[in-house]
Amino acid sequence: MKVLGIDPGKTGGLALADGGKMVKMEVMPEDSFFLINLLVDWSPDIVYLEKAQAMPGNGGVSMFTYAQGYGEIIGILKSLKIPYVLVRPTAWTKILHKGQSGKDAKVKSRSAALSLFPYMNFLATARSRKPHEGLVDAALIAEYGSREEYNKGRMLLTRKETAC
Repeated sequence: MKVLGIDPGKTGGLALADGGKMVKMEVMPEDSFFLINLLVDWSPDIVYLEKAQAMPGNGGVSMFTYAQGYGEIIGILKSLKIPYVLVRPTAWTKILHKGQSGKDAKVKSRSAALSLFPYMNFLATARSRKPHEGLVDAALIAEYGSREEYNKGRMLLTRKETAC
């Protein structure tokens, strides 16, 4: 089963897990058409989308822009008939930050992603020096989604099989 994790927002990312193994990642595209083509090409069976929420310290304009992009993603998923689950950041971090030291959530996420997926490149570009937070979070959301689907007994089913 292909599970796509999405960390929405301008600095977000997408990560695709297939059969519990991380196989593809992409920085969140600015162009909706690129996102549509990516979703069609990757053809996920289900998407786990981080639920949008207001963040303290963010201005009204940035929150409006974030919410607009978030709604766009949901609209695209609905139009492509891709099932999705909204997941709170506290839900996936509670599971995937276990055993990670430190107080900073970003450091815990980076450490968890690098230990779970040492074969993946979390750099946004060849010139990047540190892992891209959107790719890291998207990979962890996809891992969380894969575990949830496995626990529901749907990990080995495809979208066609679940539609019957």
